Order: sequence, then structure tokens, then C-alpha cells
Amino acid sequence: MALAPLVMLLYTRTLSSVILRLFCSARLHRHELGIQLSMAPVILLSTLSCSDPVRADQCFTPGFAAAVTFDAGKNPLSIAVGDFDGDTRLDLAVANADSVSVLLGNGDGTFQTAVNYDAGSYPSSVVAGDLNGDKQPDLVVVNSGGISVLLGNGDGTFQSAVNFAAGLAPYSLAIGDFNGDDKADLAVACAFPGYVSVLLGDGDGTFQTAVNYTASSFPDSVAIGDFNDDGHADMAVANFNSDNVSVLLGNGDGSFQAAVNYDVGKSPFFVAVGDFNGDSKPDLAVANANSDNVSVLLGNGDGTFQDAVNYDAGAYPAFVVMDDFDSDAHLDLAVSNFNSANVSVLFGSGDGTFKAAIDFDAGPAPYSVGVGDFNGDGQPDLAVANKFSSTVSILLGTCIPPPVELAVVRSNSAVTISWPRPSTGFVLESTTSLSPMNWVPAPEVPMTNNGCLEVTAPLEQPERYFRLHKP
Repeated sequence: MALAPLVMLLYTRTLSSVILRLFCSARLHRHELGIQLSMAPVILLSTLSCSDPVRADQCFTPGFAAAVTFDAGKNPLSIAVGDFDGDTRLDLAVANADSVSVLLGNGDGTFQTAVNYDAGSYPSSVVAGDLNGDKQPDLVVVNSGGISVLLGNGDGTFQSAVNFAAGLAPYSLAIGDFNGDDKADLAVACAFPGYVSVLLGDGDGTFQTAVNYTASSFPDSVAIGDFNDDGHADMAVANFNSDNVSVLLGNGDGSFQAAVNYDVGKSPFFVAVGDFNGDSKPDLAVANANSDNVSVLLGNGDGTFQDAVNYDAGAYPAFVVMDDFDSDAHLDLAVSNFNSANVSVLFGSGDGTFKAAIDFDAGPAPYSVGVGDFNGDGQPDLAVANKFSSTVSILLGTCIPPPVELAVVRSNSAVTISWPRPSTGFVLESTTSLSPMNWVPAPEVPMTNNGCLEVTAPLEQPERYFRLHKP
């Protein structure tokens, strides 16, 4: 039978039989199943339904609910996620053609009306981070003239923008600590003539004069990671016109070594860093706009990368983010596809490979995508900036988990309980009382039998409770 959390199986032994009762119990928590063995000479037989099926090791049917849109500013291009008012609910910052919109989250997947802030001419990218060390998230925005810094007040509002020069034609940026002083620094991808501007932070929200490092042709995205495991931040830069990614290893003093280039797909538009094969070495994912795919470059851990492997996405992929969307402990990819009005999700296998993309409708011209848990259900959700509709689409993550099937076989002296091996994330625990509860690992050792795990518990014992608990 398929059981749900907050469900207990009660076995009551009479003089000649064991009777099964299924009931809901507020004392059991999510990711738990329970049984009771009892010597009480009574017969109980009833069934009640419970909601919210038990999650085993991963989602049975992962996906996203239909998109719900919220107004932003004109032609939104970039989106950042953070808690801007300290209420533990995630908020959004959106870079529009003429402003930055802040949408405070209600914690249920909806957002309040956008409040707009000036952030220079033609903002193209926004990133959230603590730039002045006050533990409050700030915003830094790339615009046509350089960068604008909007310090956060901690209540969801922001101070007026302060501007800093970057290189020519700045397009996007990333935050990191490049000189090991625990102060936020900036790396800005500048399309012309093809370099990354590095602005070291003073720790008070201001920045030093930019220093430029050559990448390749038309760099339009930069990501930060420690690619050679030396404790220093390195950079990966997507170069739109040269169909490659430049890797610049950091020296730890705020300077960087000469770029080494790796081929990817056609017109790489965005690059992101994550560990896709579980070897604790950072890998790269690159959205290639004009080849309609995503390139994955597995890292060797010494600052070099393996040849790119390409995976199909939608039409003109412009942005890629990552999270574990199916709860299997492996990173997955979400790609916004500008020309197909959707987001492609590629589920990771955990070995550096990805399954075929599944598409979810977003809005007109989805330009960038952010990820976070917007409704507090523990599932990652997506926020998509739709350029042509001046909106943000919210796609709440859904996870229909596989039921945990418990089988019971009894004899006159014992009960054998078994469950499928895919649910081996559950731990068998036992207690002799529910008031108070003192769950401890059960002494019975699960055995493997025909693809299942099973334990046998004797009936000739005092009252005892068991539960399958997923920590």
C-alpha cells in the first residue's frame, strides 16, 4: 500500500491474529512512516486518508507550475534574488532598460508591486551582494556608463545610486573576493575591445579604479570560482563573437594571469559555475545563443577544463542557472530561451552528463532566469525576466514524489516489514513510547530480499513503535 507522511501503521495482536490499522498522527513528521507493534488484546480496524505523499530519494515527477507574471519595468534583462528586507522571504531585483525594479516577496510565491530605482542609462545586469560589510544585501548594476551601486537599508529600500567607471561597453558582472581581504570586489565583462574590468572593493561600498584583463572577442558574461584549488578566485568569461570561454586564474592579490580559451558552442551568451559530477571540482555551463544548446566543460581541478559537451536547449538560450530541481542531490540546469518563450530544464545525472531538456512556458522573450525558494516549500523555483512583456514570470517548483510502498507479512510470532531499495535514504528507528518519544536506530538490521529491504520484528515483546525516517 502507498503511504504518506504523518501516517502510522498500528499492528495490534489478538489471541490469534494481527490486525492492521492505518491512521494519521501529528506526532510523525514529514519524511516519516511508522508502525506500532502491540500485545494489547483489542481489535482495531480503520482507514483514514492522509495528504502530501512521502518523498523518497528524489521526485517521481519533478516540474514547474504554470507561470504567473508580475509587472517589472520596461524591457527587463536581468534578475537577482535576495532577501532585501530581512523577513527570510526571497525578493527580486530586476534590471530594466530605464531602472531597477525591486519586488518584495510575500513568502507564498507572490510578490508586491515593483518599486523602481534609478540605476544609470540602459541597465543590462544586476547582482545582489553585501558590498559594505553591514550584512545587508546591496545591488550593483551594469549600465552603459559603467556600474551603479545601490546600498541596501535592510528594510527592502535602497539608497541612491553611486556610479563607478568600468571599461568600454560593460555588459554584465560578478561579485567575488579577488585579493583575499574579505571585501567584495567586482568583475565586469566589457564587450569592446574585449576585456574584463576588475574593481577591487574598499569594503564600504566604494571601489578602486578598474584594471582591465584581456579576454577574447565580445565578452558578455563572467563567473567566479576556484578552478585550480589554490584558494584564490578565478574567472571564466563567455565571449560571444569568438565562440569560446576564457579562463583567467587569479593570483590572490587581485590580479589575474593571461586568459586560456576553451571552445564552446556558437555565440556563448552566459557562463555559470557548478560541480556537475560530484568530484568537488568546479565545472562550467555555457548558454550558446546561436547554436541553441548548452556546453558543459568538466573541470580537472588544476585550472584546466575538458572539451565541451553540448546539450540541446531551446531557441536562442541566453542565460543558465543551476540547482537541484528533482531532489536527487545532483545539480540540474535551467536555461532561458529568448526566441522560444520558455525555459529548458536539463536534469543532471550526477556524472557530468544531462538528460534531454524539458521545456516550461515562461513569457515573451525570456532573457534571464533566477532561482530561489519563493514559497517556502523547500523546492527551488524560477523567476524569469521577460523582455518584451516587461514582466517577471514565476514558475513554482513542483515535486510529485514516489510513494514508499510498505509490504507486511506476518506469522504467529513475528511481523516482516519490507520497502523498496530506492528508498534507502530512510532509516529504521524505534521507540517504546510516543509520549515521550525517544527515537533511536532500531537494532534490527535490514536485509536485502528481491530488490527490497526488510526487517523482522518479534511479536512476543512489550509495546514498540517503529518508523522509517528520512533525516
